[in-house]
Amino acid sequence: MTLEQKSSLTRKKDRTALITCTASNVPSSSAYIHWYQKKDGEAFKRILYLKLDGTGVTQDSTYGSKDFQAEKRGSDVYILRITSVKDIHSATYYCAYWDRHVSEAEITLEQERMTLTRSNTKTARIKCKLSGTDFGSAYIHWYQQKEGQALNRILSIAGATPVYDQDSNKPFFTAEKDTDAKESILIVRNLDTSHSATYYCACWDSHSDTEYICILHKNHSQRNRIKGAPENIL
Repeated sequence: MTLEQKSSLTRKKDRTALITCTASNVPSSSAYIHWYQKKDGEAFKRILYLKLDGTGVTQDSTYGSKDFQAEKRGSDVYILRITSVKDIHSATYYCAYWDRHVSEAEITLEQERMTLTRSNTKTARIKCKLSGTDFGSAYIHWYQQKEGQALNRILSIAGATPVYDQDSNKPFFTAEKDTDAKESILIVRNLDTSHSATYYCACWDSHSDTEYICILHKNHSQRNRIKGAPENIL
């Protein structure tokens, strides 16, 4: 499953902007395409979603707006339309794929700090508290996003042992689940400036390799920022 978007788009005020997302190798015809807005320093906001066949466009109950519309063109191109561009629309827009859709639950993730300061070679622990679902069976995912780059999933954890997307992350990252506190903890070891990034925790109520970016849905993701300097991780 692959989603592709153009990296940047510029439009004058009051003009129409079309943001395209091309979906290839889609494994399920009953899936959904979701559109998200991300402004600097803010969490992801889901705008709307639609069925894979282009029908059933649904505005998000919290962040949806008549400024945004969506449609499908051809066999694999999905369009987010901003009908009249304003300053408030300046942001990064993400398309996302879910291979199924469920009614929204009151699931929340909370992180105790927005920023951490740690010296090089030290260890950072980022906590993420989950409520509103069965923590014992929940899959907690941890993502890293460096400035100007896409989200990169580091690992996921459901039981006692994390599962890594890349073996190269194993020397630096691990995770734990504290079932009593209903917390997941991302542990970053032997810190250096390459770890300067924003870190997101996320919860899925099930696990599937095709649900890679569904964590962006509303408050189902939380972020924690680690900033780097030559000598310190902030």
